[in-house]
Amino acid sequence: MLFPVFTVDELACPYGIGTVAYHWSDSTREETSVVTAAGAKRELSVRIWYPFGKDAKGARAPYVPDSNVYTEAYQKTQGLPQLFLTSLGQVRTHAFECGDG
Repeated sequence: MLFPVFTVDELACPYGIGTVAYHWSDSTREETSVVTAAGAKRELSVRIWYPFGKDAKGARAPYVPDSNVYTEAYQKTQGLPQLFLTSLGQVRTHAFECGDG
């Protein structure tokens, strides 16, 4: 791996952290606030973080759930090769994925 994967410090608190992600789209409304493909519909992605059992076990949540979105955006807007940001997908938080909406 060319670029190091950074780490996220664990929080010093009496709780663990849980997280859940939702992605909603409204098929009745066209997207008007950004440049998108013709006919694109309104979308909203939400990630919720909340206190969770300190002794919980499971898969740790990614820092950036879909790193391809960032690598592609930076390549288009900044001219950076995707290689510069590929390590984003490897970074994990100390939160536990508790479901996906």
